[in-house]
Amino acid sequence: MADMDRLSLNGIRQKGRTKGLSIENQPWGYVIRSGNRPPLGMLIGQLAGYFFGVSFVTAGLGLLLLPGLFPTDEFGPMRIGAATLFGAGATYLLWFSSRGIKVDVEINTAEQAIREVIQNRVGPATVIGHYAFSDIGGVYLETAAGAAPAQLVLGCRGQMILVAEGSTDQLTLLREQLSKDLMGPMGLNLARRPEATRNRANRLQGRAA
Repeated sequence: MADMDRLSLNGIRQKGRTKGLSIENQPWGYVIRSGNRPPLGMLIGQLAGYFFGVSFVTAGLGLLLLPGLFPTDEFGPMRIGAATLFGAGATYLLWFSSRGIKVDVEINTAEQAIREVIQNRVGPATVIGHYAFSDIGGVYLETAAGAAPAQLVLGCRGQMILVAEGSTDQLTLLREQLSKDLMGPMGLNLARRPEATRNRANRLQGRAA
């Protein structure tokens, strides 16, 4: 199918409006954006990278354009070398600060494929994962105790792929839609079984055992 079922899409949008979860239809399928806040540490790191990157650019240009900083021409090679180092450092820091943080999950029903994609602030998106529909063994809704959000994950060849986080209600519709798209009617029936919702702590304990 090219698009999500309109009824399912509207239901997910309505339930996820206050939670940040969004589903965007595309000609080839749809994109799931969890809408979670990025890690604070990563944001601070990128802000620091941008600040020091601009500082390195300024320092490098100062070395090249203000020859009065060096008393004689003997320091010319040293000046060029130092400016090059500042330029290299600035390039890396500015590149790092331009990278995206949030991961979107693209469900390409036309090509029967799933992609994990980071939308960068500058430049093209970065694909960090690519899976075929045939590799997916299940769609699971995992709950946790306390205030921790529920997680919607895909089982793929022994690993779990995080799709979205949110409340159990809003993820239930998305789980059923994904099960139908990825595994057909059989997957939809499996998603509606009680065992399709698992406790995250129990799964972690099972892995440790």
